[in-house]
Amino acid sequence: MLETYIDLVASAAAAYSRQNAHGMIKTAEDLARYERILAATTPELIIECGTWTGHSALWFGQHGCEVISIDVRAQLSNEVLKESSATFLRGSSTAPDIVRKVQRLASGMRTMVVLDSDHRAEHVAEEIRLYGPLVTPGCYLVVEDGIAEWMEHEVYSGPLHAIDQELSGNPAWRRDTTIEKISPVSMHPAGWWEKL
Repeated sequence: MLETYIDLVASAAAAYSRQNAHGMIKTAEDLARYERILAATTPELIIECGTWTGHSALWFGQHGCEVISIDVRAQLSNEVLKESSATFLRGSSTAPDIVRKVQRLASGMRTMVVLDSDHRAEHVAEEIRLYGPLVTPGCYLVVEDGIAEWMEHEVYSGPLHAIDQELSGNPAWRRDTTIEKISPVSMHPAGWWEKL
């Protein structure tokens, strides 16, 4: 599967310079994918691993979702602090105390999960194991930045390896290739997974 995505590097690299849509490091094409998913699945809650400036948490909240955003060292902008109603948790997304708190907050809610923190394969795989069970059937787990494996100076083991390990061939999940095909540009190749 990994070799299939090497061709996407050129188009994703072209999008890289224009990806700061709405203050986020996300392309307009990926935001269109998110909008389609949110409209189709109507999650009540989005759990976001990886906060950075908090603009994506703000954007998700503006689309009618409660948001829990987790980061070791978020750099929340003044705009986000003023306008967002998200719950921001400081700490590692894989720390037991953080996971327990998120489990409590998510209880009984229709939930989607977005993984955009540490992109090393072992960390992403652990996030999939910890947060995948919180995704409501019919909702999505989005593993962001699979393209990062080729954006560095050398190929490293990142999100696509975690996807291969935890999601590919897993009967609990369906890769949404229809969403992927909305555009040839994405920072998240093979990253759009529906919980069955």
